[in-house]
Parts: sequence; structure tokens; C-alpha cells
Amino acid sequence: MSADSQAKKLKIIFLILLFVILFLYWFNKKQKNIEIGSSLDNITMDIDGWKGTNLTPSEKEKNWVDKGDLIIRSYQKDNNSVYLVAIQEKGDRHKVHSPQDCYSGSGWVILRKDNISIGDENNKDKIVRRMHVAKDNKSRLVYYWFTNGYERSTSFKGHLILFLRDILLKGSIRSWMCIQVSADIKTDADRTSEIMESFISQLDTQNR
Repeated sequence: MSADSQAKKLKIIFLILLFVILFLYWFNKKQKNIEIGSSLDNITMDIDGWKGTNLTPSEKEKNWVDKGDLIIRSYQKDNNSVYLVAIQEKGDRHKVHSPQDCYSGSGWVILRKDNISIGDENNKDKIVRRMHVAKDNKSRLVYYWFTNGYERSTSFKGHLILFLRDILLKGSIRSWMCIQVSADIKTDADRTSEIMESFISQLDTQNR
């Protein structure tokens, strides 16, 4: 390699490093003004007759997020139960991650995964990801989505692209939330799905 070529290569590397340093400095300053479009405070204990009960997080979950950034709750209505986990990040990207990775990493087998739309005849924009998972003798349905209060995504990569787009193109940082609703399948998967989608529809209506 000639001296000129090597000098050009070092110059490019230097410029890239300079850009990264400036971006990280700017990003750190911007985190002080994070826009909260959708807050955990909007998820109430009573959702159209569903009565919520706060559950105690494990030590791992306590260390995972700051106090106030995590909701773990069960809801009951007419002898039906659903389990809700909501995590909100505030500029700290490790807090929001994919429930799919959580289940796979915990030994659950994903039997089916798809995106579906939940809503009434006039509102079909509640896009969520649905998974049918199994472990040992348990079978469970899991619904989840990511939202910043304005947009939603059904994948971690998808929400990360939108997060970076807002930073680079709009110069804003919006806090994202991951909402996960699950229920064990006791007898019939279709009936369990129907109950869960009714709950999610009411939860979404409340958080508009």
C-alpha cells in the first residue's frame, strides 16, 4: 500500500470516529429531553371491567429496569385471566427488547408466530404480533407490540429503525414502550385468543 493510500485510509477512519464521537455527544444531550408519547401511567388497574392486580417483580426484573419503568400485572374478568407486562425505556436501549427472544431464551418453543389486526369495524389499525408457545406441559398465547404513542411496530428491529429515523431525520427522541399480554391455554386456543383480543382492544382504546 502506498503512503498516499494509507494516509487517505487513516483520514477516513479519523473522520468516521469523529462523527461517532460527535453523534454520541449530541445523543447524550438529547436524552435529557425525551418525549413520552405513551406512558405506563395510562395503563390503569380497571380496564372495561378487567380488574388488575400488581405482581411483585423478580430480583432479575428489578435490576433490569428502573423503578417505575415496569408494570407486571394480572387482570381478571368473568373467571378469565390475562397477564400483562409493560416496559418503558427512557433513552436506555437495553430496557426494551423482543418478547420472542425472552421466550426462546427461557426454553419455550414457538409453535406459531404471525401479525394480526385487532379492532372493530371502524378501527383495524391495532397491529400486534401473536405467538403460540409451549414448554413442558404448558401452552400459551402471547401478544405483543412496541409503541411510542404515535406509531407501533411488531418487531424489535422495526421499532429500532423508527427510533433511529426520528433521531436522524427529526432530531427528536421518543420513548418506546413494549406491551406484552399473555394467557395460558386451558382448553381451547381460539377461545383464549378471543378473550385476549377483547382485552387488548380495550387496552388500546384506553391508551389513545
